[in-house]
Amino acid sequence: MTKVSIIYWGLIRGFKFDSTYESHKKFIYDYLEQNNIEYDIYIVTNDVEYDDTNINKLKNVKKLLILNIDKIEDSQQFSSLKKNKFQKNLSQNLVKNLIVCYLNRKEIMKYVNKNSDIYISLDIGHEIENCSFLDSIEDIKNGICLTSSFGKARYINPRIFISNYNNMVIYNNTLTYFDKTINCTNPEHLLLDYLKSNNVQIKEVDTIKIHRIRSNGDILRDM
Repeated sequence: MTKVSIIYWGLIRGFKFDSTYESHKKFIYDYLEQNNIEYDIYIVTNDVEYDDTNINKLKNVKKLLILNIDKIEDSQQFSSLKKNKFQKNLSQNLVKNLIVCYLNRKEIMKYVNKNSDIYISLDIGHEIENCSFLDSIEDIKNGICLTSSFGKARYINPRIFISNYNNMVIYNNTLTYFDKTINCTNPEHLLLDYLKSNNVQIKEVDTIKIHRIRSNGDILRDM
């Protein structure tokens, strides 16, 4: 039987809205259950705007990590990455978000089942318009990465990534590719370059589409 690991990361804020939770239920959990596919859920987030209203509705949660943001920023690892990977003139908020995201995903991967067939990495605060991927299941098992359409900007959407375990490890290690001599004001382009440099095959599909949710519940239909 096919097994899926769902790896959630990012701030919970958008997931507290019932419409966001219901979109995940419809397009991921129900979709998998209707096709008799087992799944586990792993969540890593921070104690910023945390709300467990809809988290408590989830089934099959194998690990939930709520990491203290101040401890992360005070850590030696955070300081080292900030010093060695980024130019000083970059937005400090961008730098912080990239490092925290990297460290969070690195931490949750310690608990993720390595024997699943498919891995879905998803920013939990996003509403899902569609997430149909089972027609590409053999492609995924064979190492192809599915992602939503690049759109006009022609860069990969870093907030959803569906592939096998090896590619998930590569995806989560993107920050190792960054260098302070490189202008990373657009990290999505660096992610795409990094994946290609590791011979990751990327397949854009129109059947995967997500939208950012602001903390007030507004939808940004840009993905």
